Amino acid sequence: MLSWPTCLDRVAIMPSHCSVRSCSDRVKQLLLPCFSFCFTNFSTSNAMRSVWPTSTSVAATEHDTERLLQSVANIIFVNIDWKRSRHDTEVSTAKNLKQLAATTTAIVENMEPAVICCCEAGHPMCPMTREQMDAMKESMRTAWEEAATEHPDIHFIFEDGEPYLTLWDGNKCRCTCDRILQDVYHVRGHRRTAQAFICTMPGERDEDGIDVVNVHAPSGNPKLTDAQRMELVRKLLQSPSMTRANSSLAQGKFLIGGDMNTSELRFTQILYQLGKQKIVDILMPMDGKHGDIC
Repeated sequence: MLSWPTCLDRVAIMPSHCSVRSCSDRVKQLLLPCFSFCFTNFSTSNAMRSVWPTSTSVAATEHDTERLLQSVANIIFVNIDWKRSRHDTEVSTAKNLKQLAATTTAIVENMEPAVICCCEAGHPMCPMTREQMDAMKESMRTAWEEAATEHPDIHFIFEDGEPYLTLWDGNKCRCTCDRILQDVYHVRGHRRTAQAFICTMPGERDEDGIDVVNVHAPSGNPKLTDAQRMELVRKLLQSPSMTRANSSLAQGKFLIGGDMNTSELRFTQILYQLGKQKIVDILMPMDGKHGDIC
């Protein structure tokens, strides 16, 4: 039997100089029909791919393996690192929108996404305007539609004033029950939030899906402390699951990604101390930037 994990299981590492399709032998060994991750770097963004199955326990027969490989959704996490201060002129805005479109094209061509979760789409204390968010949406929508081999049905999840923008293809999945998790850790005078939603395969019920969290823990002043990192992870794990009634996120199938601005070692220590979940592996690309953890 192949037992699907309820949290993080295996991570595949993708060096920035390799394309997503030219993995090393070790990466190929890790890319089993199970919960796996790929990392790749773009010129101004970091993206992570998560491939998740629809069932929680499946016999390892050839028929089941074929069905599983046909029944996955690629969920991409990208820190796009947008700030209003970088969009104060028409020239800078046009340049950044062009780069955002190029990044989106690279993701679509190399990762065949069902969902693209963007964090740092602005800053929580100085958010992007509605007009700026609309321009970002249209830039990514156009790039996705032009790069896709089949015409996608693009939808958006975002809220005014929040640094999150998620796109999803209605032909590949369904993203519902979107909400903003408030006060995920405490910083005096600052707002700290995360975006959460359910992702299901077409035709599935909400309870068959996965709770997805897109989080950005800013690295500016005041500096993030270990106690705040601990509080962030604890609150995310304890937040209500939308797939399982009267249960926490940690009690079901979930995926947390984004930019947590912490190292692999420190994050692993935090998870160990919490003792809420059995985390098997957390790996990062050797040339990855801080926070590239899922």
